[in-house]
Amino acid sequence: MKFKKLVHHYKNLVYNQAWYFTGNSDDAADITQDVLLKLWNHLDNVSVRSAKSWLLKVTRHACIDFSRKKREQCFSAYENEAADNSIDHLLIDSDIDPEQFMDKLEFHENISDALAALPEKLRTIVILRDIQDQTYDTIAQTLDIPLNTVKVYLHRGRKLLAKTLRPQAQL
Repeated sequence: MKFKKLVHHYKNLVYNQAWYFTGNSDDAADITQDVLLKLWNHLDNVSVRSAKSWLLKVTRHACIDFSRKKREQCFSAYENEAADNSIDHLLIDSDIDPEQFMDKLEFHENISDALAALPEKLRTIVILRDIQDQTYDTIAQTLDIPLNTVKVYLHRGRKLLAKTLRPQAQL
């Protein structure tokens, strides 16, 4: 019963973190499945109170491992697959007109590219705080870093994102 409750409560959080890290729905689903399997295997060691932090930490490590494995494969194949899945993700809203769709697609690609260009530490913190709306304390606990470091890295990440996206906004 504990496992079912934890899965129900946190599966979307795990999936979203994996999706923002990979940019690919199939890879995010695979990572989510792996993380939930690890939860099942370590259920006796994970308390309900610390489950969120534990899952975010395990998901982060799974995403880093995934990234290392992907780098060993052909990089261009990964880019094509990620671009295709980004389009699929945007097509969920079927009422959008073609011009709005292209604007939304371009915006999504610009954000994804800017996030991907961030160093891993900064990207993880920006995703956890600004996309997944996690608290500073949760992020610090998840990443095993001091609270002030979270704030500094978040500031640096946001600053780099703004610097990257500002020239595109002026076009």
